[in-house]
Amino acid sequence: MESDGSSWYNGLELSLAKRLSHGLQFLASYTFSKTLDTDGADINSTSAGNALTLGDQNSPRQRWGRASFDRTHRFVFSTAWTLPTPPRGMPRAVLGNWALAAIATIQSGSALTVAATNSNNVFGISTDRAQLSGTCLKNQLVKSGAAESKLNGYFNASCFTSSPVIGADGIGTAFGNSATGIVDGPGQANLISLFQEPWR
Repeated sequence: MESDGSSWYNGLELSLAKRLSHGLQFLASYTFSKTLDTDGADINSTSAGNALTLGDQNSPRQRWGRASFDRTHRFVFSTAWTLPTPPRGMPRAVLGNWALAAIATIQSGSALTVAATNSNNVFGISTDRAQLSGTCLKNQLVKSGAAESKLNGYFNASCFTSSPVIGADGIGTAFGNSATGIVDGPGQANLISLFQEPWR
């Protein structure tokens, strides 16, 4: 076993905040970034001390790519409004200091590494990176259409093939040739609204 791994992060972060009258405020934040690492798609087995990483562990080029948590675009918009407080009496005690808030998050999908089970791998590593057929562009590896239409088949099967045979028996194969983080998972959009009483 050895300690081996590297990671790089580069990003552009922008934010815009605005406080208006009557307790209304807005905050918008955008991040454009890229995270690269080695063996990021296999972080669970790596941290568990599993000696057999996904694919060819002796190929730095194949091990290097987008990290599994990499999201190219992330936009967050939030707003809060402190409701007017009644001037006095019971209404003030009950309705005072309440606020409405909402948070909207839109982000691109995380990086996915395409893996395949290959019991014929001559090196004995049955969980391998997939073999690209070479007939597809990068943007064709995932089927087009809405995420719901791809629940039973996210990847374009015609873009992948069996690993090349290198064994003298005509059966044993080499490793798959795809790298880590080669496609994007489904993008996400979430909206959260809150109605709360702040601390006094």
